[in-house]
Amino acid sequence: MEQEQSNEKRKSNRSPPYALFNLLVIIVAIIYGAYYQMYLAKDSTQADETLKSQKSDKIINEIPLFTANELKKFDGVSDSKLYLSILGEIFDVTRGEQHYGPGMPYNAFVAKDISRAFVTGEFDAKSSKDSLDHVLGLSPRELVSLKKWRDFYAETYVFVGRLIGRFYEETGEPTEYFWQIDRKIQFGLKQQEEEQNFKQEFPPCNIEYKADPGTTRYWCTTQSGGIDREWAGYPIQLFNQDSKTFSCVCAKKENFDLPQLRLYENCDDATRSCTVQSEEQSNDD
Repeated sequence: MEQEQSNEKRKSNRSPPYALFNLLVIIVAIIYGAYYQMYLAKDSTQADETLKSQKSDKIINEIPLFTANELKKFDGVSDSKLYLSILGEIFDVTRGEQHYGPGMPYNAFVAKDISRAFVTGEFDAKSSKDSLDHVLGLSPRELVSLKKWRDFYAETYVFVGRLIGRFYEETGEPTEYFWQIDRKIQFGLKQQEEEQNFKQEFPPCNIEYKADPGTTRYWCTTQSGGIDREWAGYPIQLFNQDSKTFSCVCAKKENFDLPQLRLYENCDDATRSCTVQSEEQSNDD
């Protein structure tokens, strides 16, 4: 009897370590399971990213790529098709043959990329280092104009590929030069937006010149300057920092104290108009 009690006591003494061991096993299993799920999620994310990358590469690889020599063939003579490149993007302008065909007014644009000519009207490079697809020297405003030309061709004609060279790599990926141009275009678009907002606040005046007696009349309406608005404003001179000249804009009286604005003399508040001697105005402008 005493022996049995002793055995039971020994079993009782061993049970806590076993319970602790089982608890540790459960905790490790939970941690391992959580880690495994995290690993699967991470692996799945990486797989998705790889798939997206491969899909992107596939899309790029599906876009036909042309070398400059290959593009030269599409001049309407060597090949019946007419291809035009602008900012490295190539468009089929064959259906506009009456404009782009051999001997036609815009034939100089086909079979090559002379993007700068769309803005400057230059068709001959001044030097071998100054090719006409080199547009980084254009101002942001000029590059926005060039982008509008590119958008016009994208909307009007069929896109057929990309030109390997200044704007696109042999893989079809944009070059660093491409991104420099893109940044300048975005800056130019921002400038245009700010200018438009400014013009909404200070629209140009209506202007009427009379040779006899040599006066110029400025006045404001709710449509002056081509800006429709609820208020008419009053004529006032605005100083342009870039050109160092004054021009007439319509402003609310609450803005008259701005340092870049200067009042006209002999203005009639009732009719919202000002008449000045043309010689005096020309000196101011």
